[in-house]
Amino acid sequence: MTEQLKQAGGEVESLENLGRHDFIRVTDKDHTGDTYLEVVVTGPATLPAAFQESIQLDTLIKRTLFQSI
Repeated sequence: MTEQLKQAGGEVESLENLGRHDFIRVTDKDHTGDTYLEVVVTGPATLPAAFQESIQLDTLIKRTLFQSI
Protein backbone atom coordinates (compact mmCIF):
# COMPACT_ATOMS: atom_id res chain seq x y z
CA MET A 1 0.00 0.00 0.00
CA THR A 2 2.83 2.42 0.73
CA GLU A 3 4.22 1.82 -2.76
CA GLN A 4 0.83 2.63 -4.29
CA LEU A 5 0.66 5.85 -2.25
CA LYS A 6 4.15 6.81 -3.46
CA GLN A 7 3.20 6.09 -7.07
CA ALA A 8 0.14 8.31 -6.64
CA GLY A 9 2.40 11.19 -5.59
CA GLY A 10 2.30 10.87 -1.80
CA GLU A 11 4.98 10.61 0.84
CA VAL A 12 4.19 8.26 3.75
CA GLU A 13 5.12 9.89 7.07
CA SER A 14 3.85 7.19 9.44
CA LEU A 15 1.85 3.97 9.45
CA GLU A 16 0.08 2.61 12.54
CA ASN A 17 -1.71 -0.72 12.85
CA LEU A 18 -4.91 -0.06 14.83
CA GLY A 19 -5.76 -3.75 15.13
CA ARG A 20 -8.80 -5.74 14.10
CA HIS A 21 -12.24 -4.13 14.44
CA ASP A 22 -15.76 -5.00 13.35
CA PHE A 23 -17.24 -3.00 10.49
CA ILE A 24 -19.99 -0.55 11.41
CA ARG A 25 -21.88 -1.45 8.22
CA VAL A 26 -21.46 -5.07 7.19
CA THR A 27 -21.81 -5.66 3.45
CA ASP A 28 -20.89 -9.36 3.59
CA LYS A 29 -22.19 -11.45 6.49
CA ASP A 30 -19.12 -13.72 6.24
CA HIS A 31 -16.72 -10.76 6.50
CA THR A 32 -17.72 -8.67 9.51
CA GLY A 33 -14.40 -6.98 10.33
CA ASP A 34 -10.81 -6.46 9.33
CA THR A 35 -7.53 -4.83 10.30
CA TYR A 36 -7.51 -1.04 10.35
CA LEU A 37 -4.47 1.08 9.52
CA GLU A 38 -3.85 4.77 10.05
CA VAL A 39 -1.47 6.17 7.46
CA VAL A 40 -0.26 9.77 7.58
CA VAL A 41 0.57 10.94 4.06
CA THR A 42 1.57 14.25 2.51
CA GLY A 43 0.94 14.96 -1.14
CA PRO A 44 -0.97 16.96 -3.71
CA ALA A 45 -4.73 17.49 -3.63
CA THR A 46 -5.07 14.89 -6.39
CA LEU A 47 -3.62 12.13 -4.17
CA PRO A 48 -6.93 10.61 -2.95
CA ALA A 49 -8.32 10.22 -6.47
CA ALA A 50 -5.03 8.88 -7.86
CA PHE A 51 -4.74 6.37 -4.99
CA GLN A 52 -8.36 5.20 -5.39
CA GLU A 53 -7.73 4.63 -9.09
CA SER A 54 -4.55 2.65 -8.41
CA ILE A 55 -6.25 0.27 -5.93
CA GLN A 56 -9.45 -0.41 -7.88
CA LEU A 57 -8.49 -4.00 -8.61
CA ASP A 58 -6.74 -4.68 -5.28
CA THR A 59 -8.99 -7.04 -3.33
CA LEU A 60 -6.96 -6.72 -0.10
CA ILE A 61 -8.00 -3.09 0.48
CA LYS A 62 -11.68 -3.02 1.37
CA ARG A 63 -12.39 0.59 2.30
CA THR A 64 -10.49 3.87 2.42
CA LEU A 65 -11.08 7.23 4.08
CA PHE A 66 -9.02 10.33 3.38
CA GLN A 67 -9.10 13.23 5.82
CA SER A 68 -7.39 16.53 5.18
CA ILE A 69 -5.93 18.33 8.17
